[in-house]
Amino acid sequence: MSETTAQLAELSPETKLMCERPGTFSGGHRMCAGCPTGIFTKMLTRVSDEYEIVAGNATGCLEVASSIFPYTSWQIPWIHTAFENASAMMSGVEACYKSLVRQGRLQRS
Repeated sequence: MSETTAQLAELSPETKLMCERPGTFSGGHRMCAGCPTGIFTKMLTRVSDEYEIVAGNATGCLEVASSIFPYTSWQIPWIHTAFENASAMMSGVEACYKSLVRQGRLQRS
């Protein structure tokens, strides 16, 4: 193994910490073995362990493979939406959150 390859293979302390966190996207989904989407999703939810988050995604492989009724791999609030409006839907979630905080009906986390 070359020196450059060895350096790339060594994980940073932050990455090691992230790998130890439980995350909020559980196994048992129906994604293909080795599919990077499931791996990336689990790693991203591990980064956000310190925050309350809502996940939203459009119709696609992640949605179909992670939420076949009555089962789900999501351990956080999760919203499915049509292909073209995931961004608009999550902007509405953010606006609702900010409004509830301003009204005092929800504490800022």
